[in-house]
Amino acid sequence: MSNSCFSCNEKGDEFHGYIICNSCKKKLRLFTDETVRKYVMKFTKSKYEKEIRNKLISLEKNTIKQKIKLLDILTKLE
Repeated sequence: MSNSCFSCNEKGDEFHGYIICNSCKKKLRLFTDETVRKYVMKFTKSKYEKEIRNKLISLEKNTIKQKIKLLDILTKLE
């Protein structure tokens, strides 16, 4: 398996199922534990978790739609 960052191809480590280098990881501006706690306090843990899961589902659906469109273009170019 390759240890190249998915974004820049530099050497990276596994993070949530993806290989990412430290530089690209910093650019993601990930939430700190404190920030997550603040959102949990603002909502509830279960509501916040449900919101995040719904966003992941929506993101995955949009990614699939875009991939289908691009694959369709490629087949039309053949």
